[in-house]
Amino acid sequence: MAVTIGEHGLFVDTGDERVELPAAPVPRVVDSMGAGDVLAGTAAARLALGDDLVGALRRGRAAAARSLAGPGGTGWLPVAA
Repeated sequence: MAVTIGEHGLFVDTGDERVELPAAPVPRVVDSMGAGDVLAGTAAARLALGDDLVGALRRGRAAAARSLAGPGGTGWLPVAA
């Protein structure tokens, strides 16, 4: 289970451990629309690639932070490579 806690990051309960992931640094916020979708989509893709839940959410959190730099979640998103 993962719960976003806004500017404070994420709370993750894997069943075996509870982890708080602080928010990733965001140099400039243009638009927050789509950030949750970027978080969920990136985490889902990373889980499909074999990452554990916490690792997948760390990457999702970073991608979501980068998405804030552009309108409608179109900020500078990294590619998988």
